Amino acid sequence: MIRRLMDDAVTAGARRAQACALLGLRVRTVERWRGGRLEDARHGPHHAPANKLSGPERRTVLATVNAAAWRDLSPHQIVPRLADQGQYLASESTSYRVLRAEQLLAHRGRAKAPVRGVFLYLYLMMDVWRRKVVGWAVHEVESADLAARLFTETCGAHGHDPAGIVPVCG
Repeated sequence: MIRRLMDDAVTAGARRAQACALLGLRVRTVERWRGGRLEDARHGPHHAPANKLSGPERRTVLATVNAAAWRDLSPHQIVPRLADQGQYLASESTSYRVLRAEQLLAHRGRAKAPVRGVFLYLYLMMDVWRRKVVGWAVHEVESADLAARLFTETCGAHGHDPAGIVPVCG
């Protein structure tokens, strides 16, 4: 549709460059469309990079990052530690690429992956005049009883009578 409109505009006397600029296109793009080629014909290099890891080097990287001493660490941590020991196997990005290709990058570490759908509630008491947190608690449920308990415990810890304090909500 754009090609047809451009051809109509040029036939009517408009300059192609100005019409392209008005549409936010480059003249070369419209010329390529007029040639009948609508898809992107560019291709990447047809040869492997000169510094691509060989099969044995790749297996060495995998064996190292999966060794007992390193299996809980990410390549971001492994590569510098190996460098401190005078050993260089591959860059961080290459190590990540190798792990990703072997589907070993999902979760590396002793800690469990976070569980989705778990919510925690922070109960916070703040002295608004001094802008200081005077009491806090974290619970798995939202409850007025828990908030009241925090209020009385915090008042007691600071030596205040809970009946004489006016809460400010907001």
